Amino acid sequence: MFIAAAKTRGMGAVFTGALVVDAPAILHYEGPSDIKKLSKDPSFRLRKMVRVRKALTPRTRPKFENWSATFTVTFLVTVINRQQVLEFFRIAGSQIGIGDWRGKYGRFLVE
Repeated sequence: MFIAAAKTRGMGAVFTGALVVDAPAILHYEGPSDIKKLSKDPSFRLRKMVRVRKALTPRTRPKFENWSATFTVTFLVTVINRQQVLEFFRIAGSQIGIGDWRGKYGRFLVE
């Protein structure tokens, strides 16, 4: 997602080699923290029929209405700067999105 955002400014290859997400993002939301309880709660899933080749197949995806995530990145200051990193993250949130069906879902704000 972040590389796709950097590509909008012609810096996809540079960004790929200059930035590393240090660890998985921590997802914050109001709801069950136990994965089994979370998967059984219908308010945290989205079921849709999707086309796989020529057939329609049911798919279930996670759904979080109100969420935030925290993560840490490291970047090479000799290649990109902090402002560029923030700009690409903002582009990713407003134009690219995260997860499946990014055109409709998965948009976010960078704070």
